[in-house]
Amino acid sequence: MTAAAAVLLTVCFLAECILPGEEIVESIERDAYGKGDKQITAVAEIGYKGKTVEKNVELNISQEELSQEEKLERLEECRKDLPNIIVSGNTNLEHISEDMDLITYHEDTGVSVMWDTEAPELISENGEVLPGEKEDNGYVLLTALLSIGGEETEFKCNVKHVLKVNESNYEKLAEHRISELNEILNENSNEVTVDLPQTFGPEISVVWKKTKEHKGTLIIILIIISLILARSIVISGSKKKAEKRKEEILMEFPGFLDKLVMLLSAGLILKEAVDRITEDYKEHARPYGKKIFYEELCISADMMNNSNASFAEELTSLAQRLEIREFARLSVILKDSLNSGMELADKLENESMMMRYERKNYVQKLGKTADSKLIFPLMIILAVLIVIVMTPAVMQM
Repeated sequence: MTAAAAVLLTVCFLAECILPGEEIVESIERDAYGKGDKQITAVAEIGYKGKTVEKNVELNISQEELSQEEKLERLEECRKDLPNIIVSGNTNLEHISEDMDLITYHEDTGVSVMWDTEAPELISENGEVLPGEKEDNGYVLLTALLSIGGEETEFKCNVKHVLKVNESNYEKLAEHRISELNEILNENSNEVTVDLPQTFGPEISVVWKKTKEHKGTLIIILIIISLILARSIVISGSKKKAEKRKEEILMEFPGFLDKLVMLLSAGLILKEAVDRITEDYKEHARPYGKKIFYEELCISADMMNNSNASFAEELTSLAQRLEIREFARLSVILKDSLNSGMELADKLENESMMMRYERKNYVQKLGKTADSKLIFPLMIILAVLIVIVMTPAVMQM
């Protein structure tokens, strides 16, 4: 029974701690001075003629106010503590050589502290101790204004500065002088020239340097970039020109094969068929525009007719000039026919059908490439349309 009662009490205790609950309150205690205001979420149950409604309310309870006597007591307590606090890592107030702890708030009393220094070049308002010219730079008067709840009082003390400039701390003094430099230099903005200080104290000299603008280097870099871009443009132009040339040859080549098959089927020999094709081109097609493939073919035909060059050699030369594998394959077939006397018409007809199929695939490939090139302009147009549509709505917001 005892064990069961203990378990029951434990369960009740845990339920009280864990499960949310409500209690009726009639008053709320303020927090002590220094702890700040208190925010409380409460539920107000409002009743009227047997009906009730609940409202969540955020209450802001200010901290407890001090009496004038309590304020004065805290000010006095803070005054007594300050000498022990501000000495910080120094031996005592008669031997100040390290930074002081000039606090701005006394946590034990809640007093705010604002400092003023008689010699900011030796001890700054935030307690930074700067090197001086001598090993004993005399006394520096520090004044603190203590305030709490509208009550104020002053605290004054003399501290002896004994930190001289040396090899380990001159950089600290220089950094402090540089941090104050902009304000000092711009005190009189009517002056045409601004003189920079040449010393930071009797033993610290300063030489000012200005970063040079390397315009020459920039120009050289720009020239190099321009040359690279120009070369890239030239190479790109050459590639496009070569691709266009190849495209034109591939478009003209199947027509040449058809003509060659027709003439060979009519009983002409290979050389006569080629001569007939070139003569027909010169008479009927060239006046309306030159075609690359037929111009190269005319050169080879003229070489054969004027210099008695062999047909096989001219086929090889023509294949090298055209630089397309399709004609290189055709030149091998033609040379084999010249050497073996084999029937050409059927082979060339098959070659013509294959070339037409390849030209069809090539044209389809060009069409797909054109579609992909249109994507970027279409995206730009879409973006412009979105901006045009959205701008009035944005301007009305």
